[in-house]
Amino acid sequence: MSTTLTFTDPDADAAAIAAMSRDELTETGPELLRQSRKYEARTVLAAAALAERVFGEHLAGRPETGVWGSVIEHAERLGRAEVSLQFKVSRSKAGSWVALADLLEKFPLIRTAYLNGELSTNRASIMARAAQRGQNIDTTDSDSDSNGGDESGDNAEMTFEEIVLDYGSRATTDPVLSQQLDAALISMNPDSVIEDRDTITDLVGHVTITPDVAGHSALGAVVPAHYGVFLTAQINALVGERTCRKDPRRVGSLRVIALGEIIGVPGAHLDCACGQDDCPKRGGGTDSNGSAETPADPDYATTLADVVKPIHYPESARAAGPLIPQISDRPQAPPADPTGHGGFTVPPPGALTYAPSAALRAEVLANDAWCRYPYCGMPSHLCDLDHWRPFNHTDPEVGGWTVLGDLIPLCRADHQRKHLAEWVPTLFLDRRVEWRSRWTGQVIVTYPR
Repeated sequence: MSTTLTFTDPDADAAAIAAMSRDELTETGPELLRQSRKYEARTVLAAAALAERVFGEHLAGRPETGVWGSVIEHAERLGRAEVSLQFKVSRSKAGSWVALADLLEKFPLIRTAYLNGELSTNRASIMARAAQRGQNIDTTDSDSDSNGGDESGDNAEMTFEEIVLDYGSRATTDPVLSQQLDAALISMNPDSVIEDRDTITDLVGHVTITPDVAGHSALGAVVPAHYGVFLTAQINALVGERTCRKDPRRVGSLRVIALGEIIGVPGAHLDCACGQDDCPKRGGGTDSNGSAETPADPDYATTLADVVKPIHYPESARAAGPLIPQISDRPQAPPADPTGHGGFTVPPPGALTYAPSAALRAEVLANDAWCRYPYCGMPSHLCDLDHWRPFNHTDPEVGGWTVLGDLIPLCRADHQRKHLAEWVPTLFLDRRVEWRSRWTGQVIVTYPR
């Protein structure tokens, strides 16, 4: 770090940070985060070592016949309790630390990355659990076997831990990483994942409703994924159908009202609250104030059936095979057509129309599951489709065309951020996107699917 911090004088350090230049902040901040992760990783190992020491002390001197189920379980609880007291964390946190440290013993690559400060504790936990679930999966490329075991280039054999590590190194949020690893597991071993899903449903499937502040309740649930996808699609479709961008309420508030209407709560009805007489989302015969206390619509189920817009993915996407990531040291595809024409010399149907067709939108969504801006986890079906090379409204033929090779999903905020050109994207033929900082030249890569 170019500016020395004392770590003993809080006021001096705060003043030093406030006085840093932009370049110094972009150098110092990430390094501080890396160092803090190194300390936390070692804290986790120390906690596990303390728990193991307490466990051993409790069982010391006992004959083998006296060490059995409940005795061992009691010793483990004593270890976690001591960690909780000494490290000033909850017993649940202590238990998760001990479990992570034990799991990382089996996966040295993930453990090393964690100790080097490359991973947060939560990210390391996601990766280690995925590696455990996939440790018996055969990741050998059948093509490499048929070619005499050639392990060079694209035919190199990878362990599932290496696959997990590559996914974890990408510019994704932790929830997106978790979903990507689940998808990889499903694609490579669907039968075992189905068994895991059924087991998890039996063990932890649940819906809880608990009192919260100021006359509210907190709703929590662990449900099968397709339940969540279905409900998410209904909520998002209803919000999109009934409200415009000028609605002053938070998105969270709109989603609460939408959920109430979907499940049939008396009086819950979503309407736009923009107050504009010419609002395109105003429903006929409904209260224009958008209150959740408007009269219930007896035909709400029929309304929702018309509102929900399911996304249909091409069959080719569903049969695309295992989701093995691109490893950084393998040959990479070249940049996409810089003209934004997607390699076409003659505009295909719809290419000169700004808005993509439903079929083209589905094709983009099948390739890109999330917003393509680094560290954004917005699902692509909630994103705008942005022209990598700008569409020319005056002369569409000379600008970027509305084709797969020039479209990427960006959430509304990142779409606007892209046009500020702080980070400039380059799209590649394999749909990688390299985002380059115009200030520092730093490059962050995001990947499709």
